[in-house]
Amino acid sequence: MKKIISWLIGLIGVYVFVFMLPDHISRFALIYEKVFAGEYVRFFTYQFTHLNLQHLVENIFGILIIGLLTLELRFEPDNMFMAYLVTGIIAALPLWFFLHSTILGASTAIYGGYGISSAGSNKFGVNRLVVVLFICGIIFLKPIYLIIQGSDLFISTLLQASYHLLGLFGGLIVYHIWSKLSALLSRRQSKVLARVSYDCERVDG
Repeated sequence: MKKIISWLIGLIGVYVFVFMLPDHISRFALIYEKVFAGEYVRFFTYQFTHLNLQHLVENIFGILIIGLLTLELRFEPDNMFMAYLVTGIIAALPLWFFLHSTILGASTAIYGGYGISSAGSNKFGVNRLVVVLFICGIIFLKPIYLIIQGSDLFISTLLQASYHLLGLFGGLIVYHIWSKLSALLSRRQSKVLARVSYDCERVDG
């Protein structure tokens, strides 16, 4: 519990601090032209800057949900939030490279956290496919509503939803890799312990 609270305070603190900095969007957002002018640090900073106060508050609420899911699903907090950050960095990049768009905010990381959580929900007998489909429905609910209304905001909202979807599936992939690596490390550790035990028995004998 203490680790989860520490992670939440740390991340929310960084989000608020960056938001208060002057020109934070132009300095930290993932802007295609600036990245290929050599500002590669933006790959790591863009998820910490937000468009406006509403965007910031929404993502703070989102990360609090991640903290709750980490507690309820009994994930190791360090693993969960490191995976959260990694997903936030890499999940949006395929679409970003294709569209050359400017992106910012923690939404991709947050949906990555939802993806990780949905993948881990099967430990409690929950059908992960149902959870994933439910989250996909939430992601595309607003774009569908806007296209029905004939709103000009449909395209921008669909683009935003696409990044969220990438985050969700990025989280699922990160969870799969993380599970495989954990299982591999556990097997190697078991072999090492068995070998040490065998050597100790030989020495005692």
